[in-house]
Amino acid sequence: NFRKLREFNLSLNSDDASQLLLINANNGRGKTSLLKAFTWGLFGGLVTIDDFSKSRLVDLKEGDFDNFSVEFQISIESTGETAVLRRSREVKVESGGKVAFEGDESLMVTVSKSDPSEPVEIVPDPRSWLEKHLPNRFQEFILFDGEKMSKFFDANVKRAIEKAIRE
Repeated sequence: NFRKLREFNLSLNSDDASQLLLINANNGRGKTSLLKAFTWGLFGGLVTIDDFSKSRLVDLKEGDFDNFSVEFQISIESTGETAVLRRSREVKVESGGKVAFEGDESLMVTVSKSDPSEPVEIVPDPRSWLEKHLPNRFQEFILFDGEKMSKFFDANVKRAIEKAIRE
């Protein structure tokens, strides 16, 4: 329920860590919605009511609650763990059909060990866990749209990109 994406699932699995994923489509097909969902889901930041799926609003009535969320499953090769990150935001339909946020943004991280007999751990400080495993400074190097493409290849940021990749 994020912008143009409604009940959207995308699986990116690869044994080749050097892959680059390019998404290309005509205007109005959801590329920016996908980018914003990735960015918000992984790094947080500002979201607005306009980021909530307009097609989903048609189904809601005054007094109804709903949420939009982004969920990631990430394999951590160094430890053999799998983490699930879920960032969500609840909305409420108020009088006159106006939609407003209800409460604060939620971030939950659960970690499962490679041994399935071990219990799943709910991370008590998900923001710190996320910053440790995926620092905010990586955002500019892993998620960008075509308008920022020249920045990615700019010689002035080469060292920063190399440092981020090494980390």
